[in-house]
Amino acid sequence: MDICAVPPEDRSRLIKPQPVEIVREAQRAVGAADDGIWGSRSGAALDDFCAAQREEEAADKPPEPTTTTTTTTRPRPTTTARRVVSSGTISDWHIRLLSVNSNANSAIRNENMFNPDPPAGGKFALMRVEVRYLGDGKESTAFDVNFAAIDQRGNAYGSCGRFIVIPNEYDAYTEHFSGASQTGNLCFEVPSSVSDLRLRVSDAGLFADDKIVLEAR
Repeated sequence: MDICAVPPEDRSRLIKPQPVEIVREAQRAVGAADDGIWGSRSGAALDDFCAAQREEEAADKPPEPTTTTTTTTRPRPTTTARRVVSSGTISDWHIRLLSVNSNANSAIRNENMFNPDPPAGGKFALMRVEVRYLGDGKESTAFDVNFAAIDQRGNAYGSCGRFIVIPNEYDAYTEHFSGASQTGNLCFEVPSSVSDLRLRVSDAGLFADDKIVLEAR
C-alpha cells in the first residue's frame, strides 16, 4: 500500500496513536494490513516525504510526446461566370463573333475623310458579327441587346459614337423576321495599350442579367 496515495485525513489517523477500533477502521478504508507499517512518522514529516516522492516520480517520468497539427489550405479555384465562346444566344438573338481588328484607325479614316481621330491615348477597334433572329414576328436588336468590348481584365469599352462612318456597319435598328440574319462591324473606342479584345453581349431588359462573352476563332 502506498501511503502517499492515502488522503491526508486518513493518513494522519493511521500514524497517530488511536484506539485499536479506529486504527483498524482506517486500515480497512485504505487497505492496510499492519498497524505499524508506517512506523512513527509525524504528519508533517510524512507530508514532506510524500511531496519529495511526487517530485522524484515527476522527474523520472518521460515527457509526453507532443503532436503538431498542420492545416493545409488549398487555393480556392477561380470560376468564371460565363464561358468564353465564339457564338451564343441572348434573348431571341444568336450572335457569332467573326473577327476582331484591335487597331482599326486606318480603316475608319479611309472610310470617310470627315471621320475624327480617336481621342488621345485611344484607338478604334472593329468587331465583325453575324446576328440571327430566332423569335416570332419581326424585331431589331436596338432595344434587346447591348454590345461592349472587354479586355482580359474585364474592363468594358463603349461604341465609337453616332458621328463616325463605320465600314460595313452593323445596323442595330434593322428589323428581322424569324431566321433572318445580318453581318456587319461594331466599332469601339479602346485604350491604345489594349490588344486582346472580346465582345460582351448582354440582354438589354430592365431586370435581365444574362450575358455572354464572345471570342473570335
